[in-house]
Amino acid sequence: KKAIDRIEALEEYQDGETWEMHSFVEPFEDVLYHELFPVSKDVKNTYEPVSEVYLQYASALFELERYEEAEAAVKQAIRWAPTHAKNYFEYMELLKQKGDLEEFFQINLETFHFTYIPQDIARLYRNLGYYFLEKGRYNEALACITMSLNFDSENKQGKQLLYFIQETGGRDVKEPTFEALQQYGEKYGFPAGAAPEVVSLAYGYGQFYEEQGNREGQQYFYTILYNLTGDEEVKDKLDKLDNSPRIILS
Repeated sequence: KKAIDRIEALEEYQDGETWEMHSFVEPFEDVLYHELFPVSKDVKNTYEPVSEVYLQYASALFELERYEEAEAAVKQAIRWAPTHAKNYFEYMELLKQKGDLEEFFQINLETFHFTYIPQDIARLYRNLGYYFLEKGRYNEALACITMSLNFDSENKQGKQLLYFIQETGGRDVKEPTFEALQQYGEKYGFPAGAAPEVVSLAYGYGQFYEEQGNREGQQYFYTILYNLTGDEEVKDKLDKLDNSPRIILS
C-alpha cells in the first residue's frame, strides 16, 4: 500500500491536458496501444512497473476477499497498462467471483485483440471453455479447450478441463475440428488462434526493423511472431541473426 500511496502522490505520474501517462510492461504493448486504441494525446511511458504494483496489490486484496478494493486496484492497473493481458485476467477473476458471467465473456473477447504471449492466449481459450461449460455448450467448450492446449500443451488446468468435458459431455460431444472452431469464432466473436491484427503488427514491425537493419528490433518482433505462428521462414530470419531469440515474458 505504501508503494501505491507514493505513486499517487507523484506529480510526474499524473495525466496532463495534452498527455497521458502509462507504464507499458513490454514494448509491443506500447505498439498495440497506439495501433489499436483511439489515442488523442501524447503518450508518456514511465518505464517503471506502476501497473504491476497495482496488479500485485489487487491480487493481494482478492486473496483477502476485499473484492471492491481489488476491483478498484485492478482498474488502475488497466489504466496504466491497457494492453497487458494479465491485468484483464485479474479483472475477469473478480467478475467470475461476482457471478457476472456475461461481462466476463465480453472482457475475454476484447482481450484477444492485444494478447500476444502463447500462454496468455491459451488462458483466453480456457476462459471461453469455462464460459461455455457454464452455459452447457459442451462442443464449444471442447473446441476452445483443445485450442488452448495448442498454445500451452502442458497446462494442468487445460488438461483437467479437457478430461472433465470428455467424461461428462455425453455422446453428443463431437471431436472438434479447426473448421468447427472457426465457425464458433464467427458465431461468438473470437479468433481461431492469435488475433490477426496482433500477428500483422508483429510481422509489420519486424519487417520494418529488418529494412532498417536494426537487429534488436527484428529479433524482438520476429520472436513474438514466431511464438505465435511457428512460421519456418520467420525462424530462418531469427537463426540468421547473431544473437539467440529473445525470450518473451510469460
